[in-house]
Amino acid sequence: MIKVSIIVPIYNVERYLDRCMQSLLNQTLEGIEIIMVDDESPDGCPRLCEAYKAKYPNIKVIHKKNGGLGFARNSGLEVAEGEYVAFIDSDDFVDIEMFRDLYEYGKRNDCDAVFCGYNIYRDTEHVRRMQENTDYVLRRGEEGVKQVLLDMVGPEPDYHSDAKLLMSVWRAIYSRRVIEGNRLRFVSERVYIAEDIMWHLDFLPCCKCVGLIPQTHYYYCMNGTSLTRTYRADRFQKELFLYHAQEEKLWKAGYDEKDFRTRLNRQLLMKTRACISQQVAFIRQLGYSKARENICKIVHASELQTILQTYPYGLLPLRHKLFFLFVKFRFYDMLIFLFKLKK
Repeated sequence: MIKVSIIVPIYNVERYLDRCMQSLLNQTLEGIEIIMVDDESPDGCPRLCEAYKAKYPNIKVIHKKNGGLGFARNSGLEVAEGEYVAFIDSDDFVDIEMFRDLYEYGKRNDCDAVFCGYNIYRDTEHVRRMQENTDYVLRRGEEGVKQVLLDMVGPEPDYHSDAKLLMSVWRAIYSRRVIEGNRLRFVSERVYIAEDIMWHLDFLPCCKCVGLIPQTHYYYCMNGTSLTRTYRADRFQKELFLYHAQEEKLWKAGYDEKDFRTRLNRQLLMKTRACISQQVAFIRQLGYSKARENICKIVHASELQTILQTYPYGLLPLRHKLFFLFVKFRFYDMLIFLFKLKK
């Protein structure tokens, strides 16, 4: 019996692949399969995949035409046989106890999904532990699972941070019965800028019980390939598209707007900060006038203008309140100065 199918999309990660694979091959949980999905990688990864497959009987390999992360995960789902499914990014790695702890807690409590904490990893001397809960937490029933999903969408106005529960799929296991029973699949990140939250908006409303464990088993590695290092002229438009897509899914799931609106709006405020920060980060390439013009266009978006008129910004933490006021009163030069100070 296969307990957990671990799906590993692979693209241009030859430098990091063995680190990831060794952390999976040495898992203390017996009964796992590892599905390596080569997304038409241009480096030596296709050859390495075949070498792992020849050596380890619990490894499956899929070679597919390049289609992106979401579709690579879908290819893995088509051949997965485990009770639970996990999605691991191939340039990251995990503790060897990760899937034992997630699986045993999930089985003991009949969970449809179990999440663990994570670490932001630069090197062995620079590891930031991100522990979202200090104890084991079970959320049962419609209201309990709804709380988990809403915390992923965004926190309430008075929460100290913009994120209460990280929306990424790589620190969890998911019931394959729920996935296949509802024929769930990933959307493309080339369409939606954050395909993981779209996955959770589809998956979690189908669940009866979700668990969260305190261990920080996943290592998200800062390998210098972050999208924040690449300028995207359409980034804010992509964020608005995602905002409306989430809105539609939450309505479709039967959630009351009063429950999700301020959370979704806080998410957009956070994304707005990131987009303005991007303009400032690339101000040398863009020029001051162009960056300022782009920030002006962001601030004038009708969705953001509505939020600026209705959001209870007085409840926000001080640094977020200042940003809100600078945007509301269109202090563009102050915004640029503020983000330059953060660099």
